[in-house]
Amino acid sequence: LTMHARNLSQQDAEAAVTDAIRRGALVPSEERYTTKQARGAEIRILGIEKARRGAVAPVAPSEQVKQIMSGTTLNQGQRESVEMILTAPDRFVGIQGFAGTGKSHMMSKAIEGIKAEAARQGEAAGFKVVGLAPYASQNRALEALGLKSGTLASFLARPALQQEVDEKTIIFLDEASVVPAHQMAALMTVVERQQGRLVMLGDRKQTQAVEAGKPYEQLQDAGMRVAYLTEIQRQKNETIKAAVVHAAHDRVGELETAAALQ
Repeated sequence: LTMHARNLSQQDAEAAVTDAIRRGALVPSEERYTTKQARGAEIRILGIEKARRGAVAPVAPSEQVKQIMSGTTLNQGQRESVEMILTAPDRFVGIQGFAGTGKSHMMSKAIEGIKAEAARQGEAAGFKVVGLAPYASQNRALEALGLKSGTLASFLARPALQQEVDEKTIIFLDEASVVPAHQMAALMTVVERQQGRLVMLGDRKQTQAVEAGKPYEQLQDAGMRVAYLTEIQRQKNETIKAAVVHAAHDRVGELETAAALQ
């Protein structure tokens, strides 16, 4: 697209790339090339996360979390996710959840726990929860869970909203896999500066960012604390459920074999 937009021939485009490599405008990234700015954003993202492991106190004491978890209908993955959100000592954590694994149900229980702890501490000292998502349509789902919510782009463009974040603010970033590197770096920088917390929710197997980078996946690979939602809740038909599970685990060959045996 860039080649056609600049009205370049194939030969001219290749020459331009070669010249950019020579000048250092493009730098090696594994077996490919990327810009210095893109690589810098990725290094900054991983560095911020790693440096803030163990940097915050848990949201709630373990005894309080046990009370919240008692009598719930959450499955193991959902329980572990809620427990991690409430007890992790890290400023940045992730929830890796396949489609249809009950992420919203899990989030509602986590938010309930945060609000319960806020009430215990007193309104002035208690935690507050904010929801962010790449698209406005996702904000409506967050608002249905009782979150003050907005788009990530709007948040990053409004310094006044960023200043509202403090050490008692927990941001839930939905569909984190869709967020490009430059936005993730900007968000994490704000959270770090304001001493808040960030919970990233998404699925590295689903839609990726349109713009450059896949920071949510890279953060997981680099050792960020992550809880996993793997039990499919949405599909009730066993055949369809099996297809979803195979696809989620990149076992398309098994899916094709199963279909052939039907």
